[in-house]
Amino acid sequence: MKNSTLKKTFIAGSCLIAAGYASFSFAAPKDYTASLQAKPPAPATSATATDLWRVTCPAKTTRLSLQIRNNTVGRPYLSAQVQVGFKARNTTDLTAGTTTAAAALFSPIVYLVPTGTAGKGPYFIQVNRGVAYSAVQAYTLRYECLTATGKPVLATPAVPTKLQDN
Repeated sequence: MKNSTLKKTFIAGSCLIAAGYASFSFAAPKDYTASLQAKPPAPATSATATDLWRVTCPAKTTRLSLQIRNNTVGRPYLSAQVQVGFKARNTTDLTAGTTTAAAALFSPIVYLVPTGTAGKGPYFIQVNRGVAYSAVQAYTLRYECLTATGKPVLATPAVPTKLQDN
């Protein structure tokens, strides 16, 4: 009887440890939804609408991953560029928006590995479109602060700060 209880306790403890490890090993990337629209003095139909964000990652970060999703159906392609120091990467969502969140696809993922000790940033993310469009265009940025081995930095997610909204 005592041996059976010990086995059950060991199995239950092993399952809890495995579940705890899994919950910390598979952290989800941070999604942040915003919108893009040209603001005066640019004409409403301008292609110059650009948002600029700053993200500072926690310590132990050595790279940032980035994707963008166009949330406005049938609208122009959106691009996102991430820059730190003198390095930059670009990604573009070529789906031009979709009708449901489940069907919405993100752009190809890009990784930016800075030079030297600039791993935690700040990273600057620019969102823009390449053609004229007069209405608001919703988008979602997906980014993640990663370690040298490509694992998420397990800390409070880095919250982006909007530096420019036009």
